[in-house]
Amino acid sequence: MTREALEAVADDGDLLDLLARELSQRIPPTLRQDTDEFIDHLRTLPVGLRAMAASYDLDVSMTLDDFGYHFANHHHRGLAEETLLALRELGATWEAEIFEVALFHAVQHWTLLGQGDFSSVYYGSALHEALKPLDDQFLNLSRAQCGDSSTILTYWVPYARRHPDRVCG
Repeated sequence: MTREALEAVADDGDLLDLLARELSQRIPPTLRQDTDEFIDHLRTLPVGLRAMAASYDLDVSMTLDDFGYHFANHHHRGLAEETLLALRELGATWEAEIFEVALFHAVQHWTLLGQGDFSSVYYGSALHEALKPLDDQFLNLSRAQCGDSSTILTYWVPYARRHPDRVCG
């Protein structure tokens, strides 16, 4: 992907598709199997693509589940830190603040998040109680900004238009 190719895309939906295709090409699915390798590979990408790739899983998690399940399904402190950096890079300031507080609570219960029987002990736990208001804040923020759409992916296109060099490298 070049700056010229990125700037030539007038339609926001088409640009989002282009960004998603670029990420799919640059991040082989096998890398997702080893989080350490995935993070190392992220660090080779242009900072904008790195932020998009690092924020994608949170977007999916918050669409389907909540912060607790996000941290259980992506139980890696390095990835959580990459996600926080990604939100800040993309300009998702409020989302980053909420995520940072959620991460603070998650770290306090990191062992619980790594348990194989997580789903059977999560609901009603102190972690669930701490994260529930943050889940609600995140969901309300998403609805206020985007209706029923995700909130994180909506930052990708404006970011790419403002910072094409940070996306293309």
